[in-house]
Amino acid sequence: FLGLPNLNIFGGSHRAVMSMTLYVVDVESGEIICSKSIEKSVRASDTSVKVFYKDVAFGGSIFYRTPLGRATAAVIDKAVKQITAAIANQPWKPKIALVKDNQVIINGGADRKVRPGYLYEVFEPGPAIIDPDSGDCLGYQPGRIIGRIEVIRVHKRYSEAAIVLGKPEQFKAGQHCRFVEKTSSR
Repeated sequence: FLGLPNLNIFGGSHRAVMSMTLYVVDVESGEIICSKSIEKSVRASDTSVKVFYKDVAFGGSIFYRTPLGRATAAVIDKAVKQITAAIANQPWKPKIALVKDNQVIINGGADRKVRPGYLYEVFEPGPAIIDPDSGDCLGYQPGRIIGRIEVIRVHKRYSEAAIVLGKPEQFKAGQHCRFVEKTSSR
């Protein structure tokens, strides 16, 4: 501390620790995609200058320049990187968007690299697997298989498919599809 009549200079060293537990959850299924604990410790020395004029103080520290502010920024930056990586590593899983007669529309096309001749197994999700400690949904048991579809035409954001196995009345919008194979006929 150095003090003059209207000027005070403070110096010091601080350490701040910021931590968080991050859960990335698939909002549609409730399944936890990723769970990470993130912690960052920042040590900083700072100098704060305050000037007084007629008993009014000017200046001081700003939050993002404080050790706690720097630790918070570092944790948020690390969290964003981990969220991005967790989401990017999740495989795309198509669903049925529309059923009309013997034709099925799935919610992915050229944008998802779907190709004519791809075969998908259509199924209903099974019962949820719930973590007994946290109550979080960890995934789903295998569900009942409805049938198979084969992609016949691909558009930018959706694909048309023909039902090759199963009864048309059992296929419904929202059912999940799982890639099986590419047919050699196309």
